[in-house]
Amino acid sequence: MNAAQFAFVTSVFTLGGLLGSLFASRVADSRGRRVTLILNGVFLGLGPLVMGFAPNITALVVGRVLAGIGSGVVTVVVPTYLAEISTVELRGTFGVMNQLGIVCGILFSQVEGLYLSTLSGWRLILFGGFILALVQTIFLSFSVESPRFLASKPGGYNAAKRALEKLRGSNEVEEELNGWRQVASEEGLEGLITDEEREHQSNEEEMVIESPAVVFHARNSDENFNVWKLVKNLQYLPALKVLVLLHLTQQLSGVNGVMFYSTSILAKILPGMSELVTVFISIVNVIMTVVSAYLID
Repeated sequence: MNAAQFAFVTSVFTLGGLLGSLFASRVADSRGRRVTLILNGVFLGLGPLVMGFAPNITALVVGRVLAGIGSGVVTVVVPTYLAEISTVELRGTFGVMNQLGIVCGILFSQVEGLYLSTLSGWRLILFGGFILALVQTIFLSFSVESPRFLASKPGGYNAAKRALEKLRGSNEVEEELNGWRQVASEEGLEGLITDEEREHQSNEEEMVIESPAVVFHARNSDENFNVWKLVKNLQYLPALKVLVLLHLTQQLSGVNGVMFYSTSILAKILPGMSELVTVFISIVNVIMTVVSAYLID
């Protein structure tokens, strides 16, 4: 594999990530966060498996795209899922733990590479990725759906309450549900609507709901809301500016170049030590992620 082929196989992963992130939120909003992550196990497992058995560059490209799609879905859905199942006090920590898992995974794979980056061993690293995807999918099947997602559906109060009770290990969850109601009201939503309140809203569409029923119902909601409408809506402009600036800063910092090509770049400067230096970079990455978790909370 020459330098151009290596660059293409490496970078095509981001194309898969783009594809996965584009449809992830729509699937998660319609099918649920947990179900989306379980289904995504197909991409996370199939990608490494295809690469592990790849007889040529074309198969490697296909595997990289599949793995990229899975990673794109994870990037969108996992932070949402963690934020919705965690308590307010631990939400920041849970969010950083997601990133900590990513950087620890990178570090672990690079340590593997120190011993398995051979003509016969590199495929074992990829098979390890398949096993991890399989284990994740199995454990997710025993997890609970996001209570907030369940509460957003007509008649979802009881299901949301049961899920929240499992997560908190207690039946005393009414206070937290009421907190959701208050937040929804402050954000311009009608919040948690019970049967009694629904009876007084004659202009609302009739709903078939179980008792006590509860939904998040947005005033003047637009079911066809998309990226273009987000860009044009001045209400979201400040947050959108911050979001774009943060991502531009991160990408223009060259972090992806460091993570993807550090070994080959350093090999020209420090022959024989490039792999160890790359591992050291990942160790620093892990340490700073831990520090970030402490500072955020």
